Amino acid sequence: MNVLFEVNDSSELLALHRALMEARFHPDPEQPELAGSPFIAAMSHRVVDALASEDRPKWDAWRKAESHRHRFPVVLSRIAEANAWPGWTDTQKHDFVELLLAPFRAEPTTIAELVEEGDRLHREK
Repeated sequence: MNVLFEVNDSSELLALHRALMEARFHPDPEQPELAGSPFIAAMSHRVVDALASEDRPKWDAWRKAESHRHRFPVVLSRIAEANAWPGWTDTQKHDFVELLLAPFRAEPTTIAELVEEGDRLHREK
């Protein structure tokens, strides 16, 4: 596979990480579809993987979604905007929550809580 893009400086990589985080978790984005994009989620994971290669313990700790609960309202607003949510299976809902949380990684109980809250939001519509 051809390399289409390369970052050779950790400062540039950190800047890219911050830009991706802004795209994924801004409370009032100009392009809200970026938050739910599997491509952006995958890139976010790859960028954090690259950052973690220099300091694994720091980034493994940073990646715990439970330490970033201040991001959960944005995740819940994206769930509320997902018109297909009520028709999804539990597995699809869990997968969507994991996608929205990227590059964070959540405990199963946290994902279950977000799914339950998403169900409640859709019942109240």
